[in-house]
Amino acid sequence: MNEAPLYLRIADLLVEIDGWDDGLRAFRKFSVDPSALDAEPVPDLRVKYVPSVTEEPWLRLHRLLSEALIEKDVLLFHASAVALDGEGYAFTAPSGTGKSTHAALWKLYYGERLVFVNDDKPFLVFRDEEVFIAGSPWMGKHRRGENVTVPLRGIAFLNRDKENRLTGLSPVDGYMELMKQVFLPPTKEGMEKVLALLERVVTKVPCYRLACTPDQAAVEAASEMLRREGQ
Repeated sequence: MNEAPLYLRIADLLVEIDGWDDGLRAFRKFSVDPSALDAEPVPDLRVKYVPSVTEEPWLRLHRLLSEALIEKDVLLFHASAVALDGEGYAFTAPSGTGKSTHAALWKLYYGERLVFVNDDKPFLVFRDEEVFIAGSPWMGKHRRGENVTVPLRGIAFLNRDKENRLTGLSPVDGYMELMKQVFLPPTKEGMEKVLALLERVVTKVPCYRLACTPDQAAVEAASEMLRREGQ
């Protein structure tokens, strides 16, 4: 027996999900309908997430959605993203490097001024020549994130070190690093679109290499420069 359609907001898009079966809750299809944004209040799909039951179809939905949204100028980004005073910053690195730890240190440092956008899989959104970063239900093991969309002001590529050091990257270097941390589709057309979107990122958003320690000193060394350079 199929359930009624569920809805998921990704930035300014509304995704209608149809065909979740009871029991296995298999995902079948979805459509993106921005015209429905003014419809009735949209339920939050995150309440449907029960890892022990829905992990496989939930991740399958994630992959399909990530590929389809590329045509809507929305790109999956593997990062921990925060919003400080309404402006977004993303910390990205291979899994296990410490991006979630660094984002959590920003929260301790800034308190209520800072909101987690998404701790693992936010979306980059391209609108009117500006780059935004948006939350998604796929928030990683810590389940930290909000359904918000904010302008992206800086991207830091993290690596562990014994001292804290923030170095600006050229657009070319930023581009090459970003390719390692975004969703790459299987089709030639999709890949061409992704490469064009990445070019827009590095021409609009400052990128940095952040060597950091796992403590508050890393935030103090990085945050003010990120804020100043990103404005």
